[in-house]
Amino acid sequence: MGTCALCGKENIQLMQSHLIPKAVYKRIKTFKNSRFREMDDIQKIYQDGEKKPMLCHDCEEFFSKYERDFCNTFLDKYTADKLIPSTITQNINFYLLTVSWRILYDDLYVYDSFKERSERTAFERLEYKIRRYLNSTHSPQQQELIDQQLITNYANGEPQSFGEAIAFIENIQKLQLPEDISEIKNYIFSLCELGYTAPQIELLSHCVTGYSFSTTTKQHYCVITSYLGWIFLTVYQPKRYIQISLDTTPYDKSITDIVKEETNYIIQNIVQKSITVQKQLDETGLREKIKKRYSSQ
Repeated sequence: MGTCALCGKENIQLMQSHLIPKAVYKRIKTFKNSRFREMDDIQKIYQDGEKKPMLCHDCEEFFSKYERDFCNTFLDKYTADKLIPSTITQNINFYLLTVSWRILYDDLYVYDSFKERSERTAFERLEYKIRRYLNSTHSPQQQELIDQQLITNYANGEPQSFGEAIAFIENIQKLQLPEDISEIKNYIFSLCELGYTAPQIELLSHCVTGYSFSTTTKQHYCVITSYLGWIFLTVYQPKRYIQISLDTTPYDKSITDIVKEETNYIIQNIVQKSITVQKQLDETGLREKIKKRYSSQ
Protein backbone atom coordinates (compact mmCIF):
# COMPACT_ATOMS: atom_id res chain seq x y z
CA MET A 1 0.00 0.00 0.00
CA GLY A 2 1.19 3.51 -0.69
CA THR A 3 0.57 6.75 -2.60
CA CYS A 4 0.26 6.68 -6.39
CA ALA A 5 3.01 8.83 -7.92
CA LEU A 6 0.70 10.09 -10.67
CA CYS A 7 -2.81 10.61 -9.30
CA GLY A 8 -1.77 11.06 -5.66
CA LYS A 9 -4.34 8.65 -4.23
CA GLU A 10 -3.23 7.49 -0.80
CA ASN A 11 -3.33 4.09 0.93
CA ILE A 12 -3.82 2.31 -2.37
CA GLN A 13 -2.30 -0.88 -3.78
CA LEU A 14 0.69 0.03 -5.95
CA MET A 15 1.53 -2.00 -9.03
CA GLN A 16 5.03 -3.06 -10.04
CA SER A 17 5.29 -0.44 -12.78
CA HIS A 18 7.81 -0.64 -15.61
CA LEU A 19 9.89 2.50 -16.08
CA ILE A 20 10.27 1.54 -19.73
CA PRO A 21 7.34 -0.58 -20.96
CA LYS A 22 7.43 -4.37 -20.91
CA ALA A 23 6.46 -4.34 -24.59
CA VAL A 24 9.81 -2.73 -25.45
CA TYR A 25 11.77 -5.48 -23.70
CA LYS A 26 9.62 -8.09 -25.41
CA ARG A 27 10.72 -6.78 -28.80
CA ILE A 28 14.39 -6.84 -27.79
CA LYS A 29 14.40 -10.47 -26.63
CA THR A 30 16.29 -12.93 -28.84
CA PHE A 31 14.67 -15.91 -27.12
CA LYS A 32 11.25 -16.28 -25.54
CA ASN A 33 12.78 -16.77 -22.09
CA SER A 34 15.56 -14.18 -22.46
CA ARG A 35 16.38 -12.21 -19.34
CA PHE A 36 18.03 -8.84 -18.82
CA ARG A 37 20.92 -7.91 -16.55
CA GLU A 38 22.28 -4.66 -15.20
CA MET A 39 25.73 -3.73 -16.47
CA ASP A 40 26.58 -2.39 -13.00
CA ASP A 41 25.54 -5.67 -11.37
CA ILE A 42 25.29 -8.70 -13.66
CA GLN A 43 23.84 -10.78 -10.84
CA LYS A 44 20.75 -8.56 -10.93
CA ILE A 45 18.22 -10.12 -13.30
CA TYR A 46 15.08 -8.63 -14.84
CA GLN A 47 12.58 -10.91 -16.53
CA ASP A 48 10.93 -8.15 -18.53
CA GLY A 49 12.60 -4.91 -17.46
CA GLU A 50 13.04 -2.80 -14.35
CA LYS A 51 9.93 -2.33 -12.20
CA LYS A 52 9.14 -0.09 -9.25
CA PRO A 53 6.06 0.24 -6.95
CA MET A 54 4.90 3.51 -8.47
CA LEU A 55 1.38 3.55 -9.92
CA CYS A 56 -2.08 2.43 -8.85
CA HIS A 57 -3.98 -0.01 -11.07
CA ASP A 58 -6.03 2.70 -12.82
CA CYS A 59 -2.97 4.79 -13.71
CA GLU A 60 -1.08 1.69 -14.83
CA GLU A 61 -3.93 0.76 -17.17
CA PHE A 62 -4.10 4.34 -18.44
CA PHE A 63 -0.43 4.27 -19.44
CA SER A 64 -0.78 0.79 -20.97
CA LYS A 65 -3.22 2.10 -23.56
CA TYR A 66 -0.62 4.51 -24.93
CA GLU A 67 2.14 1.90 -24.73
CA ARG A 68 0.17 -0.50 -26.93
CA ASP A 69 -0.60 2.25 -29.41
CA PHE A 70 3.07 3.30 -29.59
CA CYS A 71 4.27 -0.25 -30.19
CA ASN A 72 1.67 -0.91 -32.88
CA THR A 73 1.87 2.40 -34.73
CA PHE A 74 5.55 3.24 -34.29
CA LEU A 75 7.90 0.49 -33.09
CA ASP A 76 6.49 -2.32 -35.23
CA LYS A 77 6.03 -0.04 -38.22
CA TYR A 78 9.28 1.93 -38.34
CA THR A 79 11.98 -0.03 -36.45
CA ALA A 80 12.89 -2.39 -39.33
CA ASP A 81 13.99 0.37 -41.74
CA LYS A 82 14.54 3.12 -39.10
CA LEU A 83 12.43 5.61 -41.06
CA ILE A 84 11.14 8.39 -38.84
CA PRO A 85 7.52 9.44 -39.45
CA SER A 86 7.10 12.96 -40.77
CA THR A 87 4.89 13.90 -37.82
CA ILE A 88 4.72 12.73 -34.22
CA THR A 89 1.09 11.97 -33.41
CA GLN A 90 -0.53 13.21 -30.22
CA ASN A 91 -0.64 9.66 -28.84
CA ILE A 92 3.07 9.06 -29.51
CA ASN A 93 3.93 12.40 -27.96
CA PHE A 94 1.83 11.50 -24.91
CA TYR A 95 3.50 8.09 -24.64
CA LEU A 96 6.97 9.67 -24.70
CA LEU A 97 5.94 11.99 -21.87
CA THR A 98 4.71 9.05 -19.77
CA VAL A 99 8.09 7.31 -20.07
CA SER A 100 10.15 10.46 -19.49
CA TRP A 101 8.05 11.29 -16.43
CA ARG A 102 8.58 7.82 -14.92
CA ILE A 103 12.34 8.00 -15.45
CA LEU A 104 12.57 11.54 -14.08
CA TYR A 105 10.41 10.70 -11.06
CA ASP A 106 12.68 7.73 -10.33
CA ASP A 107 15.81 9.88 -10.67
CA LEU A 108 14.43 12.57 -8.38
CA TYR A 109 12.60 10.71 -5.66
CA VAL A 110 14.08 7.20 -5.63
CA TYR A 111 17.73 7.85 -6.46
CA ASP A 112 17.66 11.42 -5.10
CA SER A 113 19.72 12.72 -8.02
CA PHE A 114 20.70 16.34 -8.70
CA LYS A 115 22.15 17.80 -5.52
CA GLU A 116 22.77 21.26 -6.98
CA ARG A 117 19.80 23.38 -5.89
CA SER A 118 18.91 25.26 -9.09
CA GLU A 119 19.28 22.15 -11.24
CA ARG A 120 17.12 20.05 -8.93
CA THR A 121 14.49 22.81 -8.78
CA ALA A 122 14.30 22.86 -12.59
CA PHE A 123 13.91 19.08 -12.78
CA GLU A 124 11.29 19.11 -10.02
CA ARG A 125 9.41 21.74 -12.01
CA LEU A 126 9.61 19.59 -15.13
CA GLU A 127 8.37 16.53 -13.24
CA TYR A 128 5.46 18.51 -11.81
CA LYS A 129 4.47 19.99 -15.17
CA ILE A 130 4.43 16.60 -16.92
CA ARG A 131 2.66 14.91 -14.00
CA ARG A 132 -0.08 17.54 -13.85
CA TYR A 133 -0.53 17.39 -17.64
CA LEU A 134 -0.76 13.58 -17.67
CA ASN A 135 -3.05 13.37 -14.67
CA SER A 136 -5.35 16.11 -15.98
CA THR A 137 -5.86 13.97 -19.08
CA HIS A 138 -6.33 10.75 -17.12
CA SER A 139 -8.31 11.96 -14.11
CA PRO A 140 -9.32 15.64 -14.27
CA GLN A 141 -11.47 15.40 -11.14
CA GLN A 142 -8.61 13.94 -9.11
CA GLN A 143 -6.27 16.66 -10.41
CA GLU A 144 -8.80 19.32 -9.37
CA LEU A 145 -8.69 17.93 -5.82
CA ILE A 146 -4.88 18.08 -5.85
CA ASP A 147 -4.93 21.65 -7.19
CA GLN A 148 -7.47 22.72 -4.58
CA GLN A 149 -5.28 21.31 -1.83
CA LEU A 150 -2.30 23.24 -3.21
CA ILE A 151 -4.36 26.43 -3.26
CA THR A 152 -5.29 25.83 0.38
CA ASN A 153 -1.64 25.27 1.23
CA TYR A 154 -0.64 28.48 -0.53
CA ALA A 155 -3.37 30.40 1.28
CA ASN A 156 -2.25 29.10 4.68
CA GLY A 157 1.31 30.21 4.04
CA GLU A 158 1.13 33.99 4.34
CA PRO A 159 3.56 35.85 2.03
CA GLN A 160 6.45 37.48 3.89
CA SER A 161 7.41 39.94 1.16
CA PHE A 162 6.09 41.68 -1.94
CA GLY A 163 7.88 39.13 -4.15
CA GLU A 164 6.29 36.23 -2.29
CA ALA A 165 2.88 37.89 -2.64
CA ILE A 166 3.33 38.13 -6.43
CA ALA A 167 4.46 34.50 -6.57
CA PHE A 168 1.42 33.50 -4.49
CA ILE A 169 -0.96 35.19 -6.96
CA GLU A 170 0.82 33.65 -9.96
CA ASN A 171 0.63 30.16 -8.44
CA ILE A 172 -3.09 30.50 -7.77
CA GLN A 173 -3.70 31.67 -11.34
CA LYS A 174 -1.69 28.79 -12.82
CA LEU A 175 -3.65 26.21 -10.83
CA GLN A 176 -6.87 27.51 -12.37
CA LEU A 177 -5.59 26.86 -15.90
CA PRO A 178 -4.63 23.71 -17.87
CA GLU A 179 -0.94 22.84 -17.52
CA ASP A 180 1.20 24.70 -20.05
CA ILE A 181 3.77 22.32 -21.54
CA SER A 182 4.85 24.62 -24.38
CA GLU A 183 8.37 24.66 -22.91
CA ILE A 184 8.57 20.86 -23.18
CA LYS A 185 9.20 19.11 -26.49
CA ASN A 186 9.83 15.52 -27.56
CA TYR A 187 12.32 14.48 -30.24
CA ILE A 188 12.87 11.16 -32.00
CA PHE A 189 16.15 10.15 -33.64
CA SER A 190 17.31 6.93 -35.25
CA LEU A 191 20.93 5.93 -34.69
CA CYS A 192 21.22 5.43 -38.43
CA GLU A 193 20.06 8.99 -39.08
CA LEU A 194 22.60 10.28 -36.55
CA GLY A 195 25.41 8.64 -38.52
CA TYR A 196 26.40 5.80 -36.19
CA THR A 197 28.13 2.70 -37.53
CA ALA A 198 26.51 -0.72 -37.80
CA PRO A 199 28.44 -2.12 -34.77
CA GLN A 200 27.45 0.90 -32.67
CA ILE A 201 23.81 0.53 -33.69
CA GLU A 202 23.90 -3.20 -32.91
CA LEU A 203 25.40 -2.46 -29.49
CA LEU A 204 22.76 0.08 -28.50
CA SER A 205 19.84 -1.78 -30.06
CA HIS A 206 20.10 -4.53 -27.43
CA CYS A 207 20.55 -2.15 -24.50
CA VAL A 208 17.80 -0.25 -22.71
CA THR A 209 18.87 3.07 -21.21
CA GLY A 210 16.99 5.96 -19.64
CA TYR A 211 18.06 8.85 -17.39
CA SER A 212 17.86 12.62 -16.87
CA PHE A 213 20.58 15.19 -17.50
CA SER A 214 21.08 18.91 -18.07
CA THR A 215 23.35 20.69 -20.53
CA THR A 216 26.40 22.54 -19.23
CA THR A 217 24.74 25.93 -19.73
CA LYS A 218 21.61 24.78 -17.85
CA GLN A 219 19.47 25.93 -20.77
CA HIS A 220 18.11 22.46 -21.45
CA TYR A 221 16.84 19.90 -18.96
CA CYS A 222 16.48 16.54 -20.67
CA VAL A 223 15.32 12.96 -20.27
CA ILE A 224 16.91 10.56 -22.74
CA THR A 225 15.77 7.03 -23.55
CA SER A 226 17.45 4.57 -25.89
CA TYR A 227 16.34 1.17 -27.22
CA LEU A 228 15.97 -0.78 -30.47
CA GLY A 229 18.11 1.69 -32.41
CA TRP A 230 16.08 4.73 -31.38
CA ILE A 231 16.94 7.74 -29.23
CA PHE A 232 14.02 9.58 -27.61
CA LEU A 233 14.63 12.94 -25.98
CA THR A 234 12.28 15.06 -23.88
CA VAL A 235 13.62 18.61 -23.54
CA TYR A 236 12.52 21.28 -21.10
CA GLN A 237 13.75 24.78 -21.93
CA PRO A 238 12.38 27.27 -19.38
CA LYS A 239 11.44 30.68 -20.75
CA ARG A 240 12.52 32.39 -17.56
CA TYR A 241 16.17 31.65 -18.12
CA ILE A 242 19.11 33.93 -17.35
CA GLN A 243 22.68 32.91 -18.15
CA ILE A 244 25.48 35.43 -17.70
CA SER A 245 28.59 34.37 -19.61
CA LEU A 246 31.17 35.87 -21.96
CA ASP A 247 31.57 32.52 -23.69
CA THR A 248 28.97 32.17 -26.46
CA THR A 249 30.24 28.82 -27.79
CA PRO A 250 27.83 26.63 -25.74
CA TYR A 251 24.84 28.51 -27.14
CA ASP A 252 25.52 27.16 -30.63
CA LYS A 253 24.55 23.60 -29.69
CA SER A 254 21.49 22.29 -31.47
CA ILE A 255 19.22 19.55 -30.16
CA THR A 256 20.95 17.17 -32.57
CA ASP A 257 24.35 18.15 -31.15
CA ILE A 258 23.04 17.56 -27.62
CA VAL A 259 21.63 14.12 -28.42
CA LYS A 260 24.78 13.02 -30.30
CA GLU A 261 27.00 14.13 -27.43
CA GLU A 262 24.89 12.19 -24.94
CA THR A 263 24.65 9.14 -27.21
CA ASN A 264 28.45 9.12 -27.53
CA TYR A 265 28.61 9.14 -23.74
CA ILE A 266 26.20 6.18 -23.53
CA ILE A 267 28.23 4.16 -26.06
CA GLN A 268 31.51 4.97 -24.31
CA ASN A 269 30.00 3.99 -20.96
CA ILE A 270 28.68 0.66 -22.30
CA VAL A 271 32.01 -0.20 -23.95
CA GLN A 272 33.94 0.56 -20.76
CA LYS A 273 31.58 -1.42 -18.54
CA SER A 274 31.45 -4.35 -20.95
CA ILE A 275 35.13 -5.04 -20.27
CA THR A 276 34.32 -5.59 -16.59
CA VAL A 277 31.15 -7.53 -17.43
CA GLN A 278 32.99 -9.95 -19.75
CA LYS A 279 35.54 -10.59 -17.01
CA GLN A 280 32.81 -11.20 -14.42
CA LEU A 281 31.00 -13.62 -16.74
CA ASP A 282 34.08 -15.82 -16.84
CA GLU A 283 35.04 -15.45 -13.17
CA THR A 284 31.57 -16.31 -11.87
CA GLY A 285 30.85 -19.09 -14.37
CA LEU A 286 27.81 -17.17 -15.64
CA ARG A 287 28.90 -17.37 -19.26
CA GLU A 288 28.60 -21.16 -19.30
CA LYS A 289 25.30 -21.07 -17.40
CA ILE A 290 23.87 -18.62 -19.93
CA LYS A 291 25.08 -20.74 -22.86
CA LYS A 292 23.38 -23.82 -21.41
CA ARG A 293 20.15 -21.89 -20.80
CA TYR A 294 19.79 -21.01 -24.48
CA SER A 295 21.60 -23.94 -26.14
CA SER A 296 18.39 -25.84 -26.85
CA GLN A 297 16.55 -22.88 -28.36
